[in-house]
Amino acid sequence: MNLNKFLLPLLLLVTIFVYYPGLSGPFVADDLDQISENQKIQSGSSLHEIVYNGHRQKRIVQNLSFALDWKLWDGDPWGFKVTNLVLQILCAIILFLWLRLLFPLHPLIAPLSTALFLLHPLQVESVTYIMGRVSILQSLWVLLSLYIVQLKGRVAWPLLLPVFFMAFATKETGALVPFIVLVYMILVMGKPLRYAFSKDGIILLALPILYAPFMIFFKEQLSMYKNTVGFNMYPMGQYVVGQLYHFSLYLRGFFDSSIQSIHHPLPLISTTVILGAVFAGLVLIAIAFLCYKFHKSHPKLVFMVFLAAMSMAVTNTAFQMINPFAEYRLHSANISLFVLVSFFASTWLKSKNTKVQATLIGIFLVFLAAQTWSYNKVWGDGYSIYSRAAELYPKDFQTQMLMGNAYELQKLYSKAEIYYKKAVTLNESSSRRTAKPIFRLAYVQTVQEKWSDALESLNMIPVEALSAGAPAMYFQLRLKLTDELNDTNDFNQTLDRAIELYGKEAFSSYERKK
Repeated sequence: MNLNKFLLPLLLLVTIFVYYPGLSGPFVADDLDQISENQKIQSGSSLHEIVYNGHRQKRIVQNLSFALDWKLWDGDPWGFKVTNLVLQILCAIILFLWLRLLFPLHPLIAPLSTALFLLHPLQVESVTYIMGRVSILQSLWVLLSLYIVQLKGRVAWPLLLPVFFMAFATKETGALVPFIVLVYMILVMGKPLRYAFSKDGIILLALPILYAPFMIFFKEQLSMYKNTVGFNMYPMGQYVVGQLYHFSLYLRGFFDSSIQSIHHPLPLISTTVILGAVFAGLVLIAIAFLCYKFHKSHPKLVFMVFLAAMSMAVTNTAFQMINPFAEYRLHSANISLFVLVSFFASTWLKSKNTKVQATLIGIFLVFLAAQTWSYNKVWGDGYSIYSRAAELYPKDFQTQMLMGNAYELQKLYSKAEIYYKKAVTLNESSSRRTAKPIFRLAYVQTVQEKWSDALESLNMIPVEALSAGAPAMYFQLRLKLTDELNDTNDFNQTLDRAIELYGKEAFSSYERKK
């Protein structure tokens, strides 16, 4: 009997079961400005309007999928999450097929890696947080590229070029997919280093460079949140130590989902943080040494480490666990972790040849599935996911802002206003100072028809945050407030600036006042 024939369908059914509680959750965090408050995504009246929607414009595939989901599900977040789950399952199927070809002498690796990919709680945020879709799509193109290369035994350009294009149009880091394929050809497929200078190698190296014009053409939105991500968020020392500490949490998180980043904003420097950072640093040094020592005897495992490093190190949060809604970015890195764990588990079973080890692995998978189901219940609530973080970190502006989000989603605007005010106050002294809580405060005050208070809040946004412009929703809100307050001068100045940045068509429903 072919166990794989029945195991994969069983895994898919279990996956649907454990993720079901999380599908009922509302739009949260960045879902709001990207989808539920983005009229261009919702209307989908033209391809141009969807692509140039004002938010994360370089992520074309993601935005097109959001517009399609809005039409299909009539704006119900449940449907968006179902789409994420379908994409997750598609990734799992490709992962299974790829690993079965890659490790023919280790038949356990493919099903076990797939089981971890589907059932591990580290994957939950990628599915139940709608904005996590971009990472699932990124993993999809990476996996599909590697599967094509392994299946064909070469760089099959007619098949790979469309995948590369989709990767480019999904996320900025998609530009690295051709380079990942190049390294795969050398490390796994056994090509010599001079392959990088062959015709195929040169094209694979050149494609990421050609992505630069693509990024310029689909330029990023004007943002109130400039300088609020990446290395310039923190003093470099704190940034590095904090990231190393969170990497230690990531390693621990493989066994214990209770320490997931949703409950762990970036901490201040402390003894615990420093010890965790030292431990993580030693682990990374050990990994680098093992890769150097075994790169010839175990090139496939070294490639998995390389893939994880590429997934983690090239984004603005390095090890990805810098805020409560960054864990989804670990999606691609998790693949490597799951494959490495599966390889060692397979070797362990092969050497012992007993049923005890297999039973222990089965129990561990059941344990992970139970954690995933429990974690999905939290996401399905839409409130618990915020309240626990706010309770644990009452002095973190981000957790207070998330509590404001929770009440705003329930249309309890007066309570939302209280938490947004707390967030604004805490944010004033934060190294992560951002205009976002100020804007949310102004928005809920507007909904309550507190016109003067809302405009006063909007005026609190730092000048430097608006130096290059602002998102369209900023101008829409300001136009609403100045209209209600009959401030003709401010209204006209705002409208002129909005038209200057976005064109007359975007603000065609507004007319200058006399």
